[in-house]
Amino acid sequence: MISGGRLTRGARGSAGEIGHVSVVDDPSAVCRCGSTGCLNLYAGGGLLADTASAAARSGRSPALAARIEAHGRIDARAVAEEARAGDQYCVSLLTHAGNMIGRALASLVNITNPSLVLIVGAAFMVVDELLSPARLPRWIDAGSPAGLAEVVHS
Repeated sequence: MISGGRLTRGARGSAGEIGHVSVVDDPSAVCRCGSTGCLNLYAGGGLLADTASAAARSGRSPALAARIEAHGRIDARAVAEEARAGDQYCVSLLTHAGNMIGRALASLVNITNPSLVLIVGAAFMVVDELLSPARLPRWIDAGSPAGLAEVVHS
């Protein structure tokens, strides 16, 4: 996290790590970190892949069913590719994930009022279209009376 032009790492080097912010009050949703309700469980690449695989098997997405038949498995990147190709089920999955991530980032901006939000990681690359520089600031700003931070992704 960068604030006031300075990199802020926090006491243990994980300042700004939103993947383990609790976004759902569900004690049964235990994350690998040991906490419950983590954003990764509801918007991460693993969730996207698992949900998409179930949709393929149940017939909710013919495009995903064709993918699983051709490749034997579905990953989050496949969900993004099918969303770009117009599969509405995949679009809805990514929209939900993007909204969850946007809300978590809005909270981060409200708490820290950073000058810059830098998003990195494979899961971000998957939802790149939904978390594009054109869209994400609106999601952050909509939930942030603190104002709009510059959003950069890599």
